[in-house]
Amino acid sequence: MALSNRQTAAHGQEVGVPEVSPSCVPKFTLLEKAQAADREVKQRHWVYPKLIARGKLTAPRAAREIAIMSAIAADYHERAKREDELPFDR
Repeated sequence: MALSNRQTAAHGQEVGVPEVSPSCVPKFTLLEKAQAADREVKQRHWVYPKLIARGKLTAPRAAREIAIMSAIAADYHERAKREDELPFDR
């Protein structure tokens, strides 16, 4: 089954990223994952207040989701730091 991140815009035209087969997903470093999680936290801080104002998300749920993604980012940063400290001849 191919992954899809497409949505239909208001004018009926499909928007989003192309479908990607799970077998074609590239490998990412721990640091790349940490940086992506950092970007997601930043985006949630920007988007969630708007969703709360529109009644689409509660403030406690938003805080929890931001906290979870922040923890994921911190975990990846810590793992990336430890990986850098390991000897190269693993």
